[in-house]
Amino acid sequence: MKKLFSVALLLTAMTKMQAGDAGLQLSLIPSIALEGSETTIHGLTLNLLCGENPQQGVTLGFYNIITGDSAGFTFGTVNYSATYTGVQWGLLNLTKNNFTGWQFGGINYAGTEFKGLQSGIINVADHCTGLQLGVVNSTDSLKGLQIGALNITTQNRWFSGAARQLAPVWPVVNWSF
Repeated sequence: MKKLFSVALLLTAMTKMQAGDAGLQLSLIPSIALEGSETTIHGLTLNLLCGENPQQGVTLGFYNIITGDSAGFTFGTVNYSATYTGVQWGLLNLTKNNFTGWQFGGINYAGTEFKGLQSGIINVADHCTGLQLGVVNSTDSLKGLQIGALNITTQNRWFSGAARQLAPVWPVVNWSF
């Protein structure tokens, strides 16, 4: 943990800041924090209970709300983001729009477009390009691979008509390239 903190501080010191940016955020809740919710954090964010900021760096906390187009590494019990590129690790990872990278957790959800790896108990994406690895995997459209006990692709281009109604669910493995 000391190494992670030291690296984060070094990166913070080296980062070029613009108006409305900060290198460090400490937050109890969004209204009790070093920086306001609109400030982009280029560095380290520590959220004791809950924090809310756009982010380009590392976020650690219980409940992390990442706004805007953000990137980096997020670790928490609950991670919510608008649009994210990077890694999210948590019990619940929710991305409203596009996600590129790796979501690892109990439940992973990517709204509009997911590109990368989802690994967890339940993985859900509107449109998935990549790999879903879990007990239950679900997507509307797939360009990639699903591995799990139950794999759902509602718009599988391999099936049409009655077959599409009967076969949107596959056990063990499902793919579409």
